[in-house]
Amino acid sequence: MKALIVIDEHVFHYGGHYYVRELGTDLTERYLQVFDSIRVATRVDSVEELDLNVHRQMDNDRVEVFPLKFFRGYKQFLLQMLSLRKQYRNVIGDCKVALVRLPSTIGFSIANLVVRKKIPLACEVVASPYDFFRIKKPGIEKILYGIYHFQLKRACAMADGVAYVTEKALQQHYPASKEGSFTTHYSSAKISPAFYTAARELSESGALMLCHIAHPINNREKGHDVAIRVVAELNRRMSRKVYIRFAGDGELVPEFIRLAEKLGVANYVQFPGVLSMSELHTLLTTSDAMILPTLTEGLPRVIIEAMATGLPCVSTPVGGIPELLSPGCLCHPTDVGRFADKLESLLTNRELYRAESERNFLRSKDYAEDKLQLKRTNFFRSMIKVGHY
Repeated sequence: MKALIVIDEHVFHYGGHYYVRELGTDLTERYLQVFDSIRVATRVDSVEELDLNVHRQMDNDRVEVFPLKFFRGYKQFLLQMLSLRKQYRNVIGDCKVALVRLPSTIGFSIANLVVRKKIPLACEVVASPYDFFRIKKPGIEKILYGIYHFQLKRACAMADGVAYVTEKALQQHYPASKEGSFTTHYSSAKISPAFYTAARELSESGALMLCHIAHPINNREKGHDVAIRVVAELNRRMSRKVYIRFAGDGELVPEFIRLAEKLGVANYVQFPGVLSMSELHTLLTTSDAMILPTLTEGLPRVIIEAMATGLPCVSTPVGGIPELLSPGCLCHPTDVGRFADKLESLLTNRELYRAESERNFLRSKDYAEDKLQLKRTNFFRSMIKVGHY
């Protein structure tokens, strides 16, 4: 059976083929374990240069890419909206079922089309627009996230099957309510046995290294500015120097570098760029703690990956993060002082550090790839049954 897969990855057209970061090909490989072939509908950006060390070819004899007009942000979307609508007419083709990762501007539109065409629909819910709506100040963005919130509710209500990345959090806002629909939950993480290390001890001397992982760096929603301010505060308080590495790249990197310069911590802030999985593993195993002052999440795979290396993490109580971390490691997204307090406690208390490391490492085992893939496979097979009905 051929399935239509709608994702919102940043896909590049280069040299006659389509390329995406490793996560994108991880996603397609999961579907191919059950479906005979897939058509991937996604935004595509044509480029003349591409770093093939961190991007992998997506298209092959079982993966067809259906390229949609590229846009970034709601302003560019409005400019491309009519062209996108014309493209949507041909997106289903000979696909028998559709799986749409949401929330996504293109995903909502295609989900509605799929239902109108009476094609079986599955939604994979990976984030909550409600978190954005709740924290945004009155204005166009708050209105848009309010619309996304209701669109996601509607999509889940129309779907034959819904898979969530959280165990409980997203289900509360976006229940599956169609008669006969089925649900499950599984993370987007892919953690191989080789990725796991062990619980760790706090280093006794020398500089301390924090890490933060988010790509692309095109907005402030992952709290890069908060993390830089926390590093400045920790260096005022602590005798040991505290550095931070931000994995990822994007148009706001120069702005965050200027902030670090303004706060006098430019020498303590590093942007190593987009990392391969092996480079990411090295980053995690050579860090002392992770900080992620994110405003909204589903279930961040970067935290699960950090936990798999025994890394203590401090983040925010949004989305499914409270399902991962202990309450003592959660802070309000913009509370610099609270983040600094939590990290200072972790980085000066060996017993607390060891306890959080052990807890995180053990919890990460619940997200081992074999366990997650079994849930995904069962969900995809349920969609095949609906497609044959």
